[in-house]
Amino acid sequence: MRDEPGGVDSAGYRLISDIKAEEGGKVVTVTFAAPYPGWRSLFSALLPAHLLKDAPGGWDQVLETGFPATAGPFSIKQLDIPRGEIVLERNERYWEQPAVADRVILRRADQAGLVDALRTGHDQLVVARTDEAGVAMLQTLGAKVTVKAAPRPTVLNLVFRQTGPDLQDERVRTALTHILDRDAIIKAGTGGGPSVRADALVLAPSQAGYASTGPQAHDPAAAQQLLTQAGYALTSGVWTQEGRPLSITIGAPADKEPYVIVAKEVQKQLVAAGVQVKLVTPTADQLLRPATAAEAGPNILVAPRPVGDNPAAVLASMYGCPARSNDSSVVPPGNIAGFCDPSMQPVIDAALTGSMSLSDAIANLEPRLWRQSVAVPLFQLADSVAARSELATGELTAPLNAPFASAVTWRRNPN
Repeated sequence: MRDEPGGVDSAGYRLISDIKAEEGGKVVTVTFAAPYPGWRSLFSALLPAHLLKDAPGGWDQVLETGFPATAGPFSIKQLDIPRGEIVLERNERYWEQPAVADRVILRRADQAGLVDALRTGHDQLVVARTDEAGVAMLQTLGAKVTVKAAPRPTVLNLVFRQTGPDLQDERVRTALTHILDRDAIIKAGTGGGPSVRADALVLAPSQAGYASTGPQAHDPAAAQQLLTQAGYALTSGVWTQEGRPLSITIGAPADKEPYVIVAKEVQKQLVAAGVQVKLVTPTADQLLRPATAAEAGPNILVAPRPVGDNPAAVLASMYGCPARSNDSSVVPPGNIAGFCDPSMQPVIDAALTGSMSLSDAIANLEPRLWRQSVAVPLFQLADSVAARSELATGELTAPLNAPFASAVTWRRNPN
């Protein structure tokens, strides 16, 4: 969690200076190197070590093909990946509020299948990433079905790495952001579904205090002016500098939607504007590896920004400089953009440790981050949640873990 690229809240974990187990492991004392008001967010999803220690591929691969879980209100009775079905049963050994339902069955289906299952009453609850057509189909089910949007804990970002001979120039990065038509990219990525446009670099639309901070807009004329200032000329429809074409690589995680769809739309727009673009789709862990002298990797990443309980940690993890190390052989982890502005670091540290309010830090930093074109937020992913009236539920759109936060109270009433 401290060192792997793209780790959620990695800046918070890096503040941990010592961990001690006492009383046979029943008490764990964690010491931080500096005050950290958001410390609780680091321990909200603990799992016993024995579930992870023998996982194939080790800790960093444990969630690739398995679902380690323990001590919850439900136990996994059956996991059938080929059929797309998971059977959960009430965990009689759970010490907190017991689940009302004896069994919850999760099934995979396409949009049409989900709507039909709701219409017939075969299923009582649907959670799905839907496009405009899927939302319309759900809304035809009438008053017996309630349809809501449930934000996911993820904002889809374009991350600009300052690598290669071109993107090291702030003018070039800013020109690329002006070339891009964000509205068209968002439409392609969401398909007209419930996902919400994002216009801030730290907070997500679903979070308290969110406000649009993004000044950038689709402006091809400004893009041409900036590229000309940076020494490029438009020759035969291609931007070149001393005979070398402006060339970038876009990376998106393989088989992950809507990331690849977004990457293809970005590629199409940039190519149409005279930029040579290569699209690569490695696995997510390969995509987020830091650039090295031997392997620069993609210049632009289509990557997630986490939406967590502690936005100050997101700020520090996404935009902070690497931690200092006294060991010259150790390469300290950085953010996935490889970005570091030492003049910003005192403000980032102050927000992380609580000596400056997050709102003041955002007001100070976001205009500077926008000017340097570090990242361009696109939209916060969201699912459609639809429930039949005979299913009594709690809040189905709770942040971070919707709709299952209220699963212990689910009750199916008689028709």
